[in-house]
Amino acid sequence: PEAAAAGYTVFSVGWIGARVLWGILVDKIHVRYCFMLYLAGISTGMLVLILLPPNVAPVLVVLGFMGLMFGGGGIVSTIIWPNYFGRKSIGAIRGLSAPFRSVAGALSPLLVAFLYDKTKSYQIGFILSAIWQFSAIGAIFFARPSAKKQPAVQPAGQKASA
Repeated sequence: PEAAAAGYTVFSVGWIGARVLWGILVDKIHVRYCFMLYLAGISTGMLVLILLPPNVAPVLVVLGFMGLMFGGGGIVSTIIWPNYFGRKSIGAIRGLSAPFRSVAGALSPLLVAFLYDKTKSYQIGFILSAIWQFSAIGAIFFARPSAKKQPAVQPAGQKASA
């Protein structure tokens, strides 16, 4: 219990630090590259956890790193969605994608638990998750913003340009 509490604390401190780190990064680096870095960090952290010996100290270091990575998700995704799809229909687009993200988020832990029950190891679940994240990096690398974007706010008396 003490090790689990320490792990949760270190992860949470990393998550808090992530708000500052990722806020600075998205101001200095294109959001697409930030999102790729975020996914690479999560994947790398999971793979390192698989390889580590069952020792508390190195696991705590990795959990702090994972907190830094996971904490960036909210910041990076808040910026990347409107940058790629425009601001005019962002509510509809995010609303349409939400059920798919929710189902995936709900089923992923069940799949990992099922795999653990069958193999008595989390390694396959972590590896599959890392593969999924790395494949998303490839998709994001080739993604380009929509050619036609709407400004967030129209100046008074002006029409949106086509």
